[in-house]
Amino acid sequence: MEKYKSYFADLLCLLLIPLLGMVYSLLNTSSNGLNSLVTDLDKKIPFIKEFVIPYLLWHPFIYICMIYFRFKDRKIYFITFISIVIERLIAYTIFYTFQTYVPRPILHGNDLFTKITAYIYSSDKPYNCFPSIHVIESYLMIKGIKNITNKRKLVLRLISITAIIIILSTQFIKQHVIMDAIGGILLAEVVFNGVLKIFHIVYSSKDKNLNNSINS
Repeated sequence: MEKYKSYFADLLCLLLIPLLGMVYSLLNTSSNGLNSLVTDLDKKIPFIKEFVIPYLLWHPFIYICMIYFRFKDRKIYFITFISIVIERLIAYTIFYTFQTYVPRPILHGNDLFTKITAYIYSSDKPYNCFPSIHVIESYLMIKGIKNITNKRKLVLRLISITAIIIILSTQFIKQHVIMDAIGGILLAEVVFNGVLKIFHIVYSSKDKNLNNSINS
């Protein structure tokens, strides 16, 4: 029973993610000027409306992965969680100081995929694009699962493939440009590896102190 109470208490930390999301909504305006990172290559990427489905799956994907991490490896769970908090704060700072926008295509059709895309466009303005939080946190799930030692190869593949598809979806439904994705991956790499290194230093220090107390 105590074990499950510990799981529940740790998972409550995830409530901070939607709270941080409220900050994003406050920054989702054009009040601080707009910059474009669109390249010629971005213009050649086709709009594929079907990719709106994996784009929408991002939220449940992140939470499912985090719950899985907590049950498999508590340390990696917290490393990934702290990485999410740090990258969001960094991303929000960038949104405020260097705000970008992505031009969106005119939607045609009355099918389900077009309607869902239109809803996303209407609820999420085309600002605060660099770096892409969708990309950052999807990539963090890849980093997290790769650092869990007792994982199954099937789970590693499922998480990695799903994360990659979500990252691609940001491009194909024209929510982000290539630089947004590259910036997101680089930020995720730096933040996760930094937090991982700090955890290793703290844990090794604790182990050293424990050994010293046993030997004394």
